[in-house]
Amino acid sequence: MPLFMDYHVFTEVTIDEVKKAHMADLEVQEKYDVKYHQFWVNEEAGTVFCLIEGPNKEACEATHREAHGDIACNIVEVEPGFYELVMGQQQNVDKYGIVRNIDGSIDQGYRYLLVVDIRGNTSAKSSVDYRELILPTKARNLAKSIIHSQEGNVLNTERDDIIGVFKDSHRALHCAIEIKDELLKRSTNPEDAEWDTQFKMGLCGSQPLTEEEGLIENALRIGQRLSLAADN
Repeated sequence: MPLFMDYHVFTEVTIDEVKKAHMADLEVQEKYDVKYHQFWVNEEAGTVFCLIEGPNKEACEATHREAHGDIACNIVEVEPGFYELVMGQQQNVDKYGIVRNIDGSIDQGYRYLLVVDIRGNTSAKSSVDYRELILPTKARNLAKSIIHSQEGNVLNTERDDIIGVFKDSHRALHCAIEIKDELLKRSTNPEDAEWDTQFKMGLCGSQPLTEEEGLIENALRIGQRLSLAADN
């Protein structure tokens, strides 16, 4: 069945309240052929994100309505492969459905995106001088390997820029610094034309859903705008 993620926002919310709501969902979910897997909660921000398997959005919403009456602000279908890259493949979920970090603290659902735009310097004077175009393959592969080394995942998108997603803000920042240092070191007086590059980066954090947008669409847009606005 399809996989969905929903978004709730409250003036105030506690872990215990979300636990009770989740247990109520479990009691009625079979009636709607739905399975509530887990949730992320941020008490300070008053946000809750649920991961649900079901036939459609309406069935997921009906389960919430009957169980406790808390209807989501947004619910979107998510592609499993993309979801796993963003939120993580192996997650620590306790018996109440709460996603926790390795140290036992609550995973609040926020993710950090690093957008890296790498372009090869070229002597091409027109779009038809294909032989003069430099493809920065080595630089791109290096950036991807650094993202993985800092426990990030590389997202597959239709854009040319490289997008790394991280669970930890410190990892994301250190990754950006390492990519900058390594690419600058290789692009200064490069012996190999493939290292003759220019690059820009944008780094931002965001909750997984907003009231109107899908999975990390807000963070993707902000990160890409930052990378476009950045100096070389």
